[in-house]
Amino acid sequence: MSKPNWVTDEAFAKYKDFLSSISSDDEINEDTTRLRFIDSILFDVLRWDKNAVITEQYVRDEGFADYVFTIKGIRSLVLEAKRKGASFTLPGQAYPDRAVPFEMIASVCKDAHSAMQQAIPYANSLGARYTAISNGYQWLLMLTHVEGATLVERNVLVFESLEAIEAKFQLFWRTFAPLPLSLNVPYELLIDLRRLPAPAKLAASIPRYPDPRTPEDLRNKHAPAIQTIWDEINNSEQSPVFFDECYVPPRGHEKNKGVAIELLIHRRQSDSQALEHIPPENVTHVIAGYQPEKPVVLLAAR
Repeated sequence: MSKPNWVTDEAFAKYKDFLSSISSDDEINEDTTRLRFIDSILFDVLRWDKNAVITEQYVRDEGFADYVFTIKGIRSLVLEAKRKGASFTLPGQAYPDRAVPFEMIASVCKDAHSAMQQAIPYANSLGARYTAISNGYQWLLMLTHVEGATLVERNVLVFESLEAIEAKFQLFWRTFAPLPLSLNVPYELLIDLRRLPAPAKLAASIPRYPDPRTPEDLRNKHAPAIQTIWDEINNSEQSPVFFDECYVPPRGHEKNKGVAIELLIHRRQSDSQALEHIPPENVTHVIAGYQPEKPVVLLAAR
């Protein structure tokens, strides 16, 4: 980890000193690139603790990883170093201070695609969340794994030159320094929020939800309670309390009620008078004691 008081302003000043001290050799091998450029930036500028970095770590079935960075004992970043002559971006191409699709680079820069293809298996095998490649001048970082995305479909942070690192030093610090990596700051810079799946519904956290039910299940489940309610109603429907609490007096219809009673009385008197003129043999008598659940209406044509 970096020293607690090693802030970006001090790191930037150290980077300016580094720029003024480097030579302009056109072609140097990988080991010299690591010594002059990558190691200087990692340990002098970004202030990685050398005890937290493992070089040439063997990865079974894959080979040797150039740099493996650990944070609190957990492998976090794998960096693959290449010679200065390897080109990871188009000459003169400037990249924005945000992540871009790796496909933009891989389709035209075979060295970048090849180096990232080599580094990703190391990081996958070691469980490192981030993968980076560098030729000393150019630095690229991406997430080792993004669900549902192939290598070229992932985003990558690109620093295309030493001058670009100087111009975007705050972003470079947030991408490769120990403290931001420990806080997973690069993840927020690399992930494409538009590709993230919608959050799970809260109901998904309820065990056995949704639990499909058939009408028979609901009927069987609630039948005892419903039967108890009906029994209670049947046992108390003749009581004064039942009538007081379950029936609402039709106060708003008192006038209509009186009119209805008068009409019924008048109709009864008319029926009695009409009945007197019907021969006895045509009169149908109601069976004594018969009390149907529903009213029975007898109609007769005159």
